[in-house]
This record gives sequence, C-alpha cells and structure tokens, in this order.
Amino acid sequence: MKKIWGNLLFGLARFIDLVFGGLIRILSAAVGLVEGVRQLFLPLLTCFGFTIFSGGIFLIPFINPRFLIFMMVLVLFPFLGMTFVSFLDYGRYIFTEYLYDQADYYRLGKDSKKDFSHYGPAYRRQKMKEEEEARRRAQEAQNARWEEIFREFYRQSGYGGQGYGRTGGQGYTQGGYEGYQNRQRQQGAYNPFDDFKKKYKEACDTLGIPYDTDEYQAKLAYRKLAKKYHPDINKEAGATEKFQRINQAYEFLSKENIDRYKRM
Repeated sequence: MKKIWGNLLFGLARFIDLVFGGLIRILSAAVGLVEGVRQLFLPLLTCFGFTIFSGGIFLIPFINPRFLIFMMVLVLFPFLGMTFVSFLDYGRYIFTEYLYDQADYYRLGKDSKKDFSHYGPAYRRQKMKEEEEARRRAQEAQNARWEEIFREFYRQSGYGGQGYGRTGGQGYTQGGYEGYQNRQRQQGAYNPFDDFKKKYKEACDTLGIPYDTDEYQAKLAYRKLAKKYHPDINKEAGATEKFQRINQAYEFLSKENIDRYKRM
C-alpha cells in the first residue's frame, strides 16, 4: 500500500512539474515578446509618460481607451509577468520537491520525509547558489575577453604579448605600454587601456567603492546593493534595471581585473 501511495505522489509531482514548467515557459516567452515590442515603442512610451506627467492625470479620460490599454500593457506586463514567473518557479520547487521526497519515503523507504517549511529556505539557497555560479561564469568570460583584447593589442604593437597582464612585464613599464599608449592616442587609434579604465571606473562608481578597492570590498558592496535592488525584494520602477547594472559592475570587478587596473 505504501508503494502505491508513493507512486501516486510521484505521478502527482511529475504532473505539477510539467504544468508549472509549461506555464513558466509560455509566460517567459510572452514577457520576452512584449519586452521586445516595448523597446520598439520606447520613444512613444517616453512621450506618453511625459504628456501624462506634464498635463496631469485629468488628461487620461481624453485618451483613446485602446491606446491607453496598449501603453499600460507595454509598461506593466513585463514587470508583472516576471514577478508571476518567479512565483510559479517558487511554487513548482516547493511542491514538487516536497512530493518527490514524500514519494521516495513511501516507495523506497528513504528517510527523506521533511517538514513542508523546509522547502522555502531550500529554494532560496538554491537560487543564491545558481546566481553565484552565473556570476562566476560571467566573471570568467570577462577575464577571458580582456585577456584576449590585451594580448591582441600587444601582438599588433610588436611586443609579442609580453607583459600584457602580468606584474612587472615589459608592457607595464614607461617604455612599454605607456609609451605605446601615448603614440596610439596621438594617432587616434583604439587603445584598450583607455576603454578598460573607463569601464573599471564606471563599475566602481556603480557599486559606490573607491578605485583602489579590492575583491572583498567589491563583494560586500555588491551584496548590499543586490539585496536592496533585487527584483524579488524591490518592486519600485527601475529596480530591475538597477539590479542588472549592479550585476554587470560586479562581474567586471573580478580579482583579475582589479589587479590589472592597479598594475596600470
């Protein structure tokens, strides 16, 4: 009897997983579509918002209802849609994991029958782990990109890549990269050092940390700002875009890039 009950729970968990997963994919696709349309109509949205703001709310009754609904969908649907996607993802995890564990307990005799309240914190821990892993991969991609840029820069400059990113290398002496950098600037050629320094300073300004920072200070600043502007916590307009900029800044400020800037 226990195995039958366990199989029923397992089948129910699979069904919920499939239904919630399908809803998440459909809603995510719809949000992506509306977001793409919103980008196309962004000038019109800006003009519409300015008109309402400057003319006052009393202008709304005089606006075509269909046009007003269209504008409201473009503005609100991506935000509300992603909020609902997060809610569905949370619900799918806690219900399916709970049912899978219950099924294993009855079918296989595993000691995995946990209290339902266990799964909410477990979901948050998993999401944090996934986000941290995504940031780590993004930082590695950033490092690889800049390594390749500087390597190519030194190859074309005739230094053969010597010292392009290492302390004490020829590229970081006055006669090395600085001399070549000045010549390139005078000739109007692209110089990756100027681009790197600009992006580095922008990243530090976004996190509100000094330019002589270290990886630990950057991590603390990121965690503080990410907690404040995370879309699951902050529902204000523009919070998602701010959170994305914070992520991009932290991804750029890896230990390798911080060390690279200090060597410059």
